Amino acid sequence: SLTEIRGLRALDLAMLVPLEELRALTVSACPSLRAMALTRPSGEGGARCKIQQLDFSQNPLLASLPLQALAEMPSVRELACAGCPNLWSPPQEVAAQGGKECIDFAR
Repeated sequence: SLTEIRGLRALDLAMLVPLEELRALTVSACPSLRAMALTRPSGEGGARCKIQQLDFSQNPLLASLPLQALAEMPSVRELACAGCPNLWSPPQEVAAQGGKECIDFAR
């Protein structure tokens, strides 16, 4: 869990993908966080990754997520982004269904 890290402006999730025991990841309440990336090619770890839950909530400046890379991670079942007003969002009818449906929409 990475929470309330004031100086964090960007985060590359690639360093966390090889952690095969990691099932849930929370990156929240980081007031300076603007972007997240996943630079590792999908064929190089995405399928091995076991992360099921991602929570990026309460990051008010967060403007981008690596949706394509996250969609290529078959284990991801839940994505939470509440309190991130600068993020692009899927159509309202998809967003209303919850995080799993948003991941499926991105796929």
